[in-house]
Amino acid sequence: MIVTELDEHSISDYEKLWSTSHNATLFTDYKWLSIVVHPDQHCRYYGIYEDNNLVAAFPLVQIKSRLLVIYSLPYLTPYMGCFTNDNYMGANLSAISDVYFAFIAKLKADNFTMAFAPNNDDTIFPIKNKYSINQRHTYTIDLKDQIEVILKNFKTDKKRNIKAAVKEGLTVSFDKNPETMGMLIKKTYSRQSQEASWINQAVALLNNYENCFQVTVSVDDKPASCLFIAYANKRSYYLFGGYDDSLNNFNAGPFAMWNAIQKSKELGMEIFDFEGSEIPAIEKYFQRFGSKKCLFDSIEYKSMKQKLVKIIR
Repeated sequence: MIVTELDEHSISDYEKLWSTSHNATLFTDYKWLSIVVHPDQHCRYYGIYEDNNLVAAFPLVQIKSRLLVIYSLPYLTPYMGCFTNDNYMGANLSAISDVYFAFIAKLKADNFTMAFAPNNDDTIFPIKNKYSINQRHTYTIDLKDQIEVILKNFKTDKKRNIKAAVKEGLTVSFDKNPETMGMLIKKTYSRQSQEASWINQAVALLNNYENCFQVTVSVDDKPASCLFIAYANKRSYYLFGGYDDSLNNFNAGPFAMWNAIQKSKELGMEIFDFEGSEIPAIEKYFQRFGSKKCLFDSIEYKSMKQKLVKIIR
């Protein structure tokens, strides 16, 4: 098997394989990557053909740099990795991953970062000595359970928030409103003194990506909390949100999350993914919705040139 870079004529093969592959994810969708990849990044698509049929594919995103060759994950994308034709899963998947990783080794990257989806955990990727491997995690809810069971697993304070939100008459909308979303995100991140250069990509997703929805909870017709949810292949993801703390309503956020979970289940999703966090307080918040930890692997490589450039700068 030989890895081939896909050109504009074979992207249709990529999209067809993605739409039928059991182990494809939202974050390897060509339409998703076309939106989230920043102008300073370039996404290349690679595949493995057998008998003129594309049997495995993966995207790689290169960051434009004058001095270094850098591959990393784009904005709002926690992992990518390889996906395959379902007929080639199992015995052949190990062979495909060997070729895939051998190809990565030939990239001569100065800095390479990749994370692999949780549902690819049956694949053993051959990690060479120069790569460091880290285990990361997200939090998920099993949507195959009855909705009453899902709510029962919430911690008492979240159940109380939801009950209070209903009693207070907080309103819920699933209409896409990029202006409201952008406004609440900016308020949240300015309050936390965090950088949010990805807002343009977030708004573009809301406007242009089909498999997503916005949940907005309002207090007296004023937007108090909003969430962005995207979904594919039976899995929905809470990717970002915003909150107006000037309205002083602590029930709006949990109520928005509860409605996002219900909407995901109605859409036929089987997993609700909080998409992880490195911030302990946010992790604890996710856990209070009855979610369970789910592990996935990431790898990283930094060349000596990368390390020297970092020292000089």
